[in-house]
Amino acid sequence: MWRLLVALSLGCTAAATSVPNNGAVTLGARELVLADRIRFSTDGSELLQESLPLLDSVGAELVAHPSVTIEIQCHTDLRGSAEHALTLSQERVDAIRTYLMSRGVAPRRLLARGFGVTRPIADGEHRRCDLIRTDTP
Repeated sequence: MWRLLVALSLGCTAAATSVPNNGAVTLGARELVLADRIRFSTDGSELLQESLPLLDSVGAELVAHPSVTIEIQCHTDLRGSAEHALTLSQERVDAIRTYLMSRGVAPRRLLARGFGVTRPIADGEHRRCDLIRTDTP
């Protein structure tokens, strides 16, 4: 499925490109379900090239559904101090938010919260990014 993606640049005219979703992103009732993980440089917040098509699909899905708002949540592993993990996770959500804004998603639709190591999901599994819907109860 192709969606129209509008990339906005400050001071420039908007450019339009088509981005396939290809099932990479599913708009769930409580979250955006991703077919793959969002990947970053080791111990850094630089988005890896391999994650950009996935984030392009996320941006296209959000542009296609303008009433959807999300909270971007990132969690890190247990390497380093808790303070470093919290800072790193916040830098990562900020990188995702910035990327999605460059794909035409309005900043007011994107909250960004890094949690470091404070919210493991199972057996110490920490490293992940979740896109939680905030427009639904």
